[in-house]
Amino acid sequence: AMQMQRALLLEGSPGVGKSSMIQNLAFLTSNQLVRINLSEHTDMMDLLGAESPCDPSTNDGALFKWQDGPLLLAIKNGSWVLLDE
Repeated sequence: AMQMQRALLLEGSPGVGKSSMIQNLAFLTSNQLVRINLSEHTDMMDLLGAESPCDPSTNDGALFKWQDGPLLLAIKNGSWVLLDE
């Protein structure tokens, strides 16, 4: 997956070391890793971002501004993403 620059899906029983393996591989290859824990309550806004209230005096009069979510920030920064449950 690293040589082909493609995403990788690891499946297996809980507690066998899938997440630890990715964390160690990211460290050994000097890649920044962003771990995002998912649940049944996670929605797209949690991952991608949303508009949030802001101070209009510091934002050209706008009442809201976009805040990137952790997945979008990781993609923009070129980080590895570990989606964990």
